[in-house]
Amino acid sequence: MKSRVICQKCNQPLSDWLEPVDEDFVAAWPESENMIPLGRYWIADAEMNILEGRVIIHLDDRRGMRNHPDSMRFHGCCGSSNGRVNLLCGCGVEVATEVSDCWTSFYAHFEPDTTPWQSFPQADSAMRSPSRTRQQGLKGIGFLG
Repeated sequence: MKSRVICQKCNQPLSDWLEPVDEDFVAAWPESENMIPLGRYWIADAEMNILEGRVIIHLDDRRGMRNHPDSMRFHGCCGSSNGRVNLLCGCGVEVATEVSDCWTSFYAHFEPDTTPWQSFPQADSAMRSPSRTRQQGLKGIGFLG
């Protein structure tokens, strides 16, 4: 089932409609390349420590976001390395972190408290928060309906 990330405050879509990565997906961390296939998302597992439970997407699947005005949130020599939240929704809410430096893999990961899911077809009752996956368990990605 396709889903997308939206802003909790204004309901603006923050990603394209996406499908989960294949069940046999193994996170690889190639330098200077997107780690997630275009049109897909991955929910980081327990091996990812600080990213566990966060939705991770291809950089080209982002929508409706702008850079944070605080330049200190963009660490790196050629792009942004994983630091503090550096992407805002158009309404100003901190929603995601872009990682795109020359020595990192490229991806964006979302803040679970400000970015719920919307499942296709659009329905208010289908919105879910990725942070709930910790309660339900990541196996089977049960929050997607």
